Amino acid sequence: MLVVGSHLLAILAIWLSALTLPVQLLLVVIVIVQAIYLNHRYVWLGHSRSIRSIHWTDTQWFVCLADGSQVEVVPTQSCRVYGWLALLRFRSLELAPGRVLPLCYDAWLLSGNHSQQAIRRLRVQLIQTGSNQN
Repeated sequence: MLVVGSHLLAILAIWLSALTLPVQLLLVVIVIVQAIYLNHRYVWLGHSRSIRSIHWTDTQWFVCLADGSQVEVVPTQSCRVYGWLALLRFRSLELAPGRVLPLCYDAWLLSGNHSQQAIRRLRVQLIQTGSNQN
């Protein structure tokens, strides 16, 4: 709902702007394409690199992807855990074939889907992992 609502507000702002009609139509198409992509990747988990689950031990993090594979990852410094939302970004430890940079995986966790204790454990584990990386 958050993704759809924010994109609907963006479309409303575009239509109320003083831009010409062709520019408005172009921007609306871009916003709609982005909304479809974000829903496919993060809400419906239909993308092959969508994260289905996250597992961690004292020394390792793993993400299970929609294509059934499991990848060893490390959380990046851009992970944020708020009271109602956790924005997580992981970097793969191994390079994919033909890639120069490691793949990154993103996850959005809403607190309604998880207990407060699970969110607290996630926050502590992210802090401990961050302090071990430095």
